[in-house]
Amino acid sequence: MKNTAGVLVVVGSGGIGLAIARRMGSGHHIVLADFSGKQLETNMESVQNLVQHVAKIGPIRAIAHTAGLTPVQTSADQIYQVNLLGAAQVIEGGFPQATAGTAMVVISSIAGHGKHSEVSPEFEKHLAIAPSNELLLRPEFDTSKDNSDEAAKEYFSRMIAYAVSKRANIVCVQAAASAWGNKGARINSVSPGAIATTIGRQEIAGPIGGPAIKEAIARTPAKRIGSPIDIANVVAFLSSPEASFITGNDIMVDGGWVMGLVRQMAETTLAGEK
Repeated sequence: MKNTAGVLVVVGSGGIGLAIARRMGSGHHIVLADFSGKQLETNMESVQNLVQHVAKIGPIRAIAHTAGLTPVQTSADQIYQVNLLGAAQVIEGGFPQATAGTAMVVISSIAGHGKHSEVSPEFEKHLAIAPSNELLLRPEFDTSKDNSDEAAKEYFSRMIAYAVSKRANIVCVQAAASAWGNKGARINSVSPGAIATTIGRQEIAGPIGGPAIKEAIARTPAKRIGSPIDIANVVAFLSSPEASFITGNDIMVDGGWVMGLVRQMAETTLAGEK
């Protein structure tokens, strides 16, 4: 017998994913989907199997895609596979089961708004609309040329991959909004700043990127690290009827991180002009 209340699908059962499940779980049948740390390859077949399983339970009311890897966890190649390709496959695979009232939210990152995420217009168009089976077939994704043993250079390579993958999440959501809207469904993304998850704390404690993250947090108006519930609250709103006029958007939940960077650049520019 189908669940008439609807299904909440959370892809990625880390700190943010579990916070979303707890925040939104009341009144929904919850499906948690995660990947094994030993099996980081995402494929469309697994996504289709997930969607077919959910369809047997009831109508999809909300999909929250939170699965992702950071530069402190793994290689640039795996970041592209999970963050970029994995999210695109869930958007593509979830679309056939989306109905009027379905809302999807993809967790991106403020890294997708930074200088490391800047790509050519042609490449950004590819990130936005390429089918998932062609998504990684571009020379920009070839990381084999980076064979340095220097820790800083390796971390920078991973940071570039992370930023590009998160930019891809944002533009892929924007490109998908029209098709989802034709079905009466919505899709948005959320870009968190520094969040107090296990991985977030590892990044802050890291010897290479950690000091810069701490400095950036101190410059934010909020002057604190975020919590998973800060993100879950925004996802819950975007998934609710109260957000019915919001689609194809990215919401930054960063305590003012990006605004702080913009202000710093402006102050630097003004100082240079004097």
